[in-house]
Amino acid sequence: MKFNYDLSGHGWANGFIEMNSKRFEFRPSYLTDAFGDLLRSLVSLLTHYETLR
Repeated sequence: MKFNYDLSGHGWANGFIEMNSKRFEFRPSYLTDAFGDLLRSLVSLLTHYETLR
Protein backbone atom coordinates (compact mmCIF):
# COMPACT_ATOMS: atom_id res chain seq x y z
CA MET A 1 0.00 0.00 0.00
CA LYS A 2 1.27 3.45 -0.91
CA PHE A 3 -0.09 6.75 0.36
CA ASN A 4 0.94 10.30 -0.42
CA TYR A 5 -0.52 13.66 0.62
CA ASP A 6 1.26 16.87 -0.36
CA LEU A 7 0.27 20.49 0.03
CA SER A 8 0.53 21.91 -3.47
CA GLY A 9 -0.36 25.54 -2.98
CA HIS A 10 -2.37 27.93 -0.86
CA GLY A 11 -5.38 25.87 0.17
CA TRP A 12 -4.81 22.92 -2.15
CA ALA A 13 -3.35 19.44 -1.82
CA ASN A 14 -2.61 16.43 -4.03
CA GLY A 15 -2.79 12.90 -2.80
CA PHE A 16 -3.16 9.29 -3.74
CA ILE A 17 -3.72 5.85 -2.27
CA GLU A 18 -2.41 2.86 -4.21
CA MET A 19 -3.08 -0.76 -3.37
CA ASN A 20 -2.92 -3.92 -5.48
CA SER A 21 -2.10 -1.93 -8.64
CA LYS A 22 -5.21 0.24 -8.18
CA ARG A 23 -4.70 3.94 -7.62
CA PHE A 24 -7.09 6.59 -6.36
CA GLU A 25 -5.97 10.21 -6.75
CA PHE A 26 -7.60 13.18 -5.06
CA ARG A 27 -7.08 16.95 -5.06
CA PRO A 28 -8.93 18.48 -2.14
CA SER A 29 -9.17 22.18 -1.33
CA TYR A 30 -9.24 24.08 1.93
CA LEU A 31 -13.05 24.04 1.75
CA THR A 32 -13.17 20.40 2.87
CA ASP A 33 -11.69 18.27 5.62
CA ALA A 34 -10.49 15.66 3.11
CA PHE A 35 -7.51 14.51 5.17
CA GLY A 36 -9.61 14.20 8.34
CA ASP A 37 -12.35 12.34 6.45
CA LEU A 38 -9.78 9.98 4.98
CA LEU A 39 -8.24 9.23 8.39
CA ARG A 40 -11.65 8.68 10.02
CA SER A 41 -12.58 6.29 7.19
CA LEU A 42 -9.37 4.31 7.58
CA VAL A 43 -9.83 4.06 11.35
CA SER A 44 -13.40 2.89 10.82
CA LEU A 45 -12.27 0.23 8.35
CA LEU A 46 -9.53 -0.97 10.69
CA THR A 47 -11.77 -1.13 13.75
CA HIS A 48 -14.48 -3.03 11.85
CA TYR A 49 -12.12 -5.28 9.90
CA GLU A 50 -12.80 -8.39 11.96
CA THR A 51 -16.57 -8.03 11.62
CA LEU A 52 -16.24 -7.64 7.84
CA ARG A 53 -14.23 -10.83 7.39
